[in-house]
Amino acid sequence: MPPREEQRTGLLTEERFLVEGMDCAACVTRIETALKKLPGTHNAFVNLATGEASVLYDPNALTPDAIKTTVDKVGYHAVDMPKDDHHAHHLADIEVIYQNRKLKFIIALALTIPVLVISMLDLMFTGSAWVQFILATPVVIWCGSHFYIGGYKAARAKAPDMNTLIGLSVLTAYLYSAVLTITPSLLPAHHVFFESAATIVTLVLLGGLMEMHASRKAGEAMRALLGRQATTATVIREGKDVTIETDDVQKGDIVFVRAGEKIPVDGVITDGFAFIDESMMTGESKQIRRSVGDEVIGSTLVQEGVIYLRATRVGSATILQQIVRLVERAQESKAPIAHLADTVSGYFVQGVIVLALLAFAIWFVASPVDKFSSALIPFISVLIIACPCALGLATPTAIMVGTGRASELGILIRKGSALELAAKLDTIVLDKTGTLTLSEPEVATLAIYNGLAEAEVIKLASSVERNSSHPLARAIVKYGEKKNISPIAISNFSSEQGNGVSAAVDGKEILIGNAAFLASHRVLAQQVDHNSVFVAADGKLTGAFTFKQSLKTGTREAITKLRSAGITVIMMTGDNETAANEIAKDAGINEVIANVLPYQKADKVRQLQEQGRNVGMVGDGINDAPALAQADVGFAIGSGTDVAMEAADITLLRDDLNAVVDAITLSRETIRTIKQNLFFSFLYNSLGIPIAGGVLYPAFKLLLNPMIGSLAMAFSDVSVIGNSLRLRKAVKGK
Repeated sequence: MPPREEQRTGLLTEERFLVEGMDCAACVTRIETALKKLPGTHNAFVNLATGEASVLYDPNALTPDAIKTTVDKVGYHAVDMPKDDHHAHHLADIEVIYQNRKLKFIIALALTIPVLVISMLDLMFTGSAWVQFILATPVVIWCGSHFYIGGYKAARAKAPDMNTLIGLSVLTAYLYSAVLTITPSLLPAHHVFFESAATIVTLVLLGGLMEMHASRKAGEAMRALLGRQATTATVIREGKDVTIETDDVQKGDIVFVRAGEKIPVDGVITDGFAFIDESMMTGESKQIRRSVGDEVIGSTLVQEGVIYLRATRVGSATILQQIVRLVERAQESKAPIAHLADTVSGYFVQGVIVLALLAFAIWFVASPVDKFSSALIPFISVLIIACPCALGLATPTAIMVGTGRASELGILIRKGSALELAAKLDTIVLDKTGTLTLSEPEVATLAIYNGLAEAEVIKLASSVERNSSHPLARAIVKYGEKKNISPIAISNFSSEQGNGVSAAVDGKEILIGNAAFLASHRVLAQQVDHNSVFVAADGKLTGAFTFKQSLKTGTREAITKLRSAGITVIMMTGDNETAANEIAKDAGINEVIANVLPYQKADKVRQLQEQGRNVGMVGDGINDAPALAQADVGFAIGSGTDVAMEAADITLLRDDLNAVVDAITLSRETIRTIKQNLFFSFLYNSLGIPIAGGVLYPAFKLLLNPMIGSLAMAFSDVSVIGNSLRLRKAVKGK
């Protein structure tokens, strides 16, 4: 058996596996209900579209074997999920089932056509019933065998499903007709229903094939991701180029990549330079120049140049594999709206059986002649037309296609709930540095005070700021490098987060920070520009740096689009109000929250939520992580820190605010599609069941043929999937 996949989540463990034998939403509900009843289960999710299940449980109270045994007991089969590309295994299994059903459909169609011809042309020659019996039997018994097997398992588990409805209708029509053919004296009627039984099986098989084909299209984005992986790598071993499988590359290996080749693993360039197409990660087609010291991403394409790189992340640790896993998680998870379908489907099948029996009873009583035959038609039609496949596929197919399309646009959605919540956002809070503006500001001016030489001020400031990670500190250090001024050793470095730093340099006590910081140390900085970063030596003001920041490309365009979509945009920054308002005005933002220290950001987001707003937070730094986690939806810019991306619900691989617009637009389109799917499914059943039961017969003498009912059922499934597939082109991106 392949090794199972587990993931520790605090004190809980996650067990993921594939489930064979699911056909409809009732299957999902039955499995989830059984799993949630197990002692030790924290939560359970089953996805009809991907065939996958996930159980979060306490390993001290429950075992993986007990979980899988429970799935088997309710009539399905739990299969361990291989760690090595389980999507390929799942797709291979689906392909085997698809080809088997295709063969059954071809045989069923060939045998059903003559049965239909005999019935529709009313060719009542001697032995016609026997001919239909002989032709219909393999269709019903062999081609439709999986319906009865599934129906039996469902009955044994006391949870009827789609197979129950199909099996009941087909076997009722077939057995009634078989008895009438073999021993006609036992029944008063003389009309057989072999054509209905055979045609129902054939059409349901056709609908299943169409559904599986559409579902395979729905997974194209994931297959495209998997297909982008480089399969081989050239590594340097003992001074020679050696070609090996990508999976065999070890961390620390030196990898050689030529123009036209995919970079096999994540790494850092040690020699050479190249122009690299990173569109498979970012969704942007432009080439990026990468040289010594730059990080490169596995599976991106070297267009020009030759590079040597040191492997830093290999195997499942590469960024591509992490992306694949994030997309899987999103497709496996459920949006809150999905629970409506699950709840309804849990009672739906039982209700349909009751309605079918009621229709049979009414027709049996009301029909003046041939009561049993007359009652059988609406009974079968109600069972067939009400199969809840479309209801079960309404949500997972839309989420699968939507998250897949998002990954193509460089947008990674971690879970289905984030997809739904993003569609409801009415407020977006934007961090300034690294989100609205370029991460690295530059020194614009340096004012000198109290007679100290400019070079001395730069030397003192850059020496201290080398120990700080703040963007303004890095700007001062780079300014010193640009002036060819070498830093010197310091001691007693101290930092007051968000305000300033202090240290001893060359016998002097140096303070660097904002006006409030220097004022707190009794250095009079109030008489100069409060937008500056001030430098003081031994209690005297010696210099004031000012900085310039540029908006990222596309920022104004993105802000305009967000506002046009009815979303309030707020900039939140640690800058003072004057500096913040200048940047906000340039970006087209009307609301600003300034003077916010890093630890206060989450509180500001919470205050907005307490006003009844649905808040999205966009950031890129470690100090943004609490706010990203607090927000209804956190968006992490992909150029940011791992901590920020871990705290966020949605990661944007494109370093462009337009990715936020695309994410929200795609979320809204996905939720709209889910609602359309659910509406169609409910409407279909609301209209179809009464018509199948014969409600139109008294006024219009119209009674639905079971064959038309099976065709309508197939159409409803394919319509739902087809509607979801439209999401592949919902957002054009950049």
